[in-house]
Amino acid sequence: MTWPFENNTNAITRKLAKRSLQADKRRNIFLIVTITLTTALLSGIFFTVFAEQRKMLSDLRGQYQTVVMETTQKEIEHLSTQPEIEQWGLSKDFGSARYQDSTLVVGYADKGWMKLGKKPSYVGNFPEKEQEIIVEQAFLDYFGLPQETGQTIRLNLGNGDQDYIISGILQKENNSRMFSVIVSKAFLEAQAKGEPLYEFRFRFVGADRTDMDALKSDIAAFLADHNIPENRIFYSSNYFDIRSFQSDGVYACIPIALIFLAACGLVIYSIFFISIRGKLREYGRLKVLGTTPKQIRKIIQRESFRLSICSIPIGIAIGGVAGFVEAPDYWDWTANVIIALGVMFFIELIVRISSHAPIRLAAKVSPIEAVRASGYQAECSKKTSQKSGKQLSPSYLAVMNFRRNPKKAVLTLLSLGMAGVFLFSTATVVHSVNTKNMAAVQMYEKCNYTIQWEADLEKFPEISRNNPLTPQLKEKILAVDGVKSINSRTSASAFVSLPNGAAADFYLHTFTREEEQELLPPEMVLEGTADYDELVKNHGIVVTDDIEKPLSTMYSGYQPKIGDTLTFQPYGGEPMEFTVMGIANGKNITKTTGIGLFSVPEDLAKQLYPDIKNMEQVWNVFTYKDTDTLRKELYSLLDDPLLNIISRSDYAEQLEAQFKNIMMFIYGLLAFLFFFSLVNLINTLMTNLIARQQEFGILQSVGLSDKQLSKMLTMECFCYVAVTLLITLIVGGLAGFLLVIILGRTEIFGQLVYQFPIWELLVFAVLLMFVQALYSIYAIRSIRKQSLVERIKITE
Repeated sequence: MTWPFENNTNAITRKLAKRSLQADKRRNIFLIVTITLTTALLSGIFFTVFAEQRKMLSDLRGQYQTVVMETTQKEIEHLSTQPEIEQWGLSKDFGSARYQDSTLVVGYADKGWMKLGKKPSYVGNFPEKEQEIIVEQAFLDYFGLPQETGQTIRLNLGNGDQDYIISGILQKENNSRMFSVIVSKAFLEAQAKGEPLYEFRFRFVGADRTDMDALKSDIAAFLADHNIPENRIFYSSNYFDIRSFQSDGVYACIPIALIFLAACGLVIYSIFFISIRGKLREYGRLKVLGTTPKQIRKIIQRESFRLSICSIPIGIAIGGVAGFVEAPDYWDWTANVIIALGVMFFIELIVRISSHAPIRLAAKVSPIEAVRASGYQAECSKKTSQKSGKQLSPSYLAVMNFRRNPKKAVLTLLSLGMAGVFLFSTATVVHSVNTKNMAAVQMYEKCNYTIQWEADLEKFPEISRNNPLTPQLKEKILAVDGVKSINSRTSASAFVSLPNGAAADFYLHTFTREEEQELLPPEMVLEGTADYDELVKNHGIVVTDDIEKPLSTMYSGYQPKIGDTLTFQPYGGEPMEFTVMGIANGKNITKTTGIGLFSVPEDLAKQLYPDIKNMEQVWNVFTYKDTDTLRKELYSLLDDPLLNIISRSDYAEQLEAQFKNIMMFIYGLLAFLFFFSLVNLINTLMTNLIARQQEFGILQSVGLSDKQLSKMLTMECFCYVAVTLLITLIVGGLAGFLLVIILGRTEIFGQLVYQFPIWELLVFAVLLMFVQALYSIYAIRSIRKQSLVERIKITE
């Protein structure tokens, strides 16, 4: 604001700012490139992330919300005609089967579920006859079969070896050896013992509402009105956890945005600092002519603002194009305009913050100090050496010039060091991650293979009585070359009535006296006791629920307490009452056989089913070394179709593909960081070169040769390269080592083994050396364009 008694100097400051911009084009180019790239990167990331969220939201909104298990044809006909059901589909899980060294996930799906479940498209015909199936394209590729429908393949899908006709092919990419097989309704009816039962999946009306709790309540009330019991109802966790998915994507972008804003701010600060130091004489003259510090600040602020309004819109446009190309169908103008305004605000904010300190330097300089200043003024220490007679050499002059302005050097090294540290620490983690170790975390007890049988809970006793996991089979597996050991885990099932009136079929973990200390050590027991003998003596059980996401709340909000009495109804036996004597963290048990709510001593489980001698349900197989030969031999031994086998190597192949995609994204971001640091380095070197033309002329006039000048400039650049590599090795190496230790303890990426990222370090060093070589060539050629006399005459 200009008061009535003040002179309005806005026109003058605008003109001076415009002339300053015209006179310093090199600085302008560096700033415009930095601001534009940062804006493009941040806007592109946020446009893409929010577009992907809208895509995911659209996909999830269009999917089912609820599944009713064991639904009869009569219930399907009744529910499907209700106006509250917007869309529905049928499915049925038939577990898994084997074909050579692959695992087949067998299931029935009608066309309604294919659409509702967003299943991949298929070519050919939907299976109608009992012997018709749909297989994955990847399945045919893996076994070298032609991509043709109508061909016959012999499979055992749980009903013995039979010939099946491939009527359709799923267009689905798959890097593992686990493939989907879709069977027909005729197959389902043939396999059913009695009336066929389906999984009825549906989408409720009003699914676009934001209140998920109210939607779930309405669905529960609707099903209750139509006599569907609660224990047959399951809700889609993906659908009802939409809000957590949305927030996770945004939270992941925030640290990335902060890192790049900091990198951008550092480069802008460095460029403005170097530019203003080089123009201190100009600002001193303006002060002599009566320019106030406020007016000088306004001049530079106008410069930075003009550069911003030139750069930010271009960056937004580039980011917008990238975001639109990534997900054109999910572009939202309203949301993206808000995102663009937010990015513009923060970019302008970082520009103002970064330029604030250099602007203060220009505003507070006195005319006398400004006259003494030069574009490459040294910041000398108060203590000067009294020694003389030191031999001058190009290397000595290079080191002396490198140390002449410590602040400028530190700013450049900080930018380069940041890129080096992030690259080195990230590369250390990447090389230390082993996808096989990551896959091991997904396996029970980190084994190499899991062999198990699965069935509906009410069929557990029937299968256990003729258990396919026989001692003879165990001996054959242990005899396979390379197999180290097998850990056998037992289980059972029962219909359990809870104290709150809820009742349901439950999977029961069973454990022996020897397994007590392994699975339920004292530190895992939160309340009560897990002592085996005490439990057997008092008919006690241990609640081993998931601490973070308890299963008990699914059953009318049951909250287990010590002393609760539960009634266990075995299938085909007499009911027995058990007392909750312990509440423990089920983490150790979950790692052996999966998630379950109740753990029962084996002696009590045998009282539930006294006629069952072998309760083994899971074998966790450990090998010395996993090979294709060993894998194929294990698969060949499992003749019983009830047995499923899961391989660690299958998980590893899936994880490796996902991990590569993530690492490509991270390395892309690091490339941007490195580019920012190069902009800073080039600006520093070029400013030094221009500001020291007179100095080079004087040195050459007293005998410095072109070769020596070239060596001096090369050594100066090498000082930046050497210190940057030192920072990268020390700080980045330490950060990488600590990250490996921390992530290794959390087991997010499995067991990490420290690996030195030699190739990334070499590439980083080569790129820096390349810049050094280019600078040396350019500097000498630039200097030779002017005569020695012209360079000596340069005053500014």
